[in-house]
Amino acid sequence: PTQGQQPAPAAVPADAPAKLIGHALLEETTGPIARTTLMQAASLPGAPSAIAEHADGVATKHWNLAIPFALPQGQTAIAHFEISRDEHKAAAAERKPPGWRVNFSVDVEPMGPVHAQVALTGHRAAVRLWAERPPTAGALRDSVGDLNAALKQAALEPSEIVVREGA
Repeated sequence: PTQGQQPAPAAVPADAPAKLIGHALLEETTGPIARTTLMQAASLPGAPSAIAEHADGVATKHWNLAIPFALPQGQTAIAHFEISRDEHKAAAAERKPPGWRVNFSVDVEPMGPVHAQVALTGHRAAVRLWAERPPTAGALRDSVGDLNAALKQAALEPSEIVVREGA
């Protein structure tokens, strides 16, 4: 399962001299570049980890990636994404186009860990959200109408939006 990385404080203050920022960037980029290279290699066609087999025996390709983003508090958080083609036998039998499935997780305070699964088939979108903290789950439930409107604005037909509490 996907798992977001908790925010980390910035290595240097935003108002630090450019030379200090450059040195910090050089020191701090080796690990993320290595992880990105590893994820890309694992997602190459034919790589054993790039192919997942469903319970019904249908193999699908998937890609993993981590996206860093800056928070207003000066921290950096990492969102973990997994994207896969949803090619179940049922889709072929019903003459439905194969869909896409995106799983991602973020862990940002004060929300805590939030996990999402978005399934797209044609113009239909199904969204499942899991918040590990009850107040966050409640806030997400209160925002389902906004998410529904945003999906429609993106020319997608919401088929279901589910918010659950837990991991």
